[in-house]
Amino acid sequence: MKKLLITACLAAALPMPSLAGNLEQTCTAFDLHDGLVLEAFCLDEKKFQRFRRYRTAESYPIRAMRRTSIHLDHCVGEDAFGNLVFGEGGDVTSRCHSIGFNDTRQGPMLYATCRDDAGREVDSIPLNLADGLSNLGGQLVCSFGN
Repeated sequence: MKKLLITACLAAALPMPSLAGNLEQTCTAFDLHDGLVLEAFCLDEKKFQRFRRYRTAESYPIRAMRRTSIHLDHCVGEDAFGNLVFGEGGDVTSRCHSIGFNDTRQGPMLYATCRDDAGREVDSIPLNLADGLSNLGGQLVCSFGN
């Protein structure tokens, strides 16, 4: 009985594994709407223990997932060369157009045609959203610099 009580206390004190930084492993069905609103189905952390035997987000049952979205203007900006970058964000749509999205093996990629500081239009280097977004409690959040 004492051993069971100690185990229960330890289990309650230990934090649940963080899903932050695991965008590709915990989210699926990415879609870009209205220019910069990214939608996805992400694993809800509260249900993680129950479904942890699954290896990829595509194999989790839908009841373990949560539909979520994030406005990428909060996380994405552009540098002096017209490339999309993670940072404080800003009004990306004022300097960029033809914003597109592609879900690749390397992760969800965002790309656009932007103006550099000299005013020239350039095709931005694709930005891997898995490098700056995370799933936190079933919600997409900015995670760059963490």
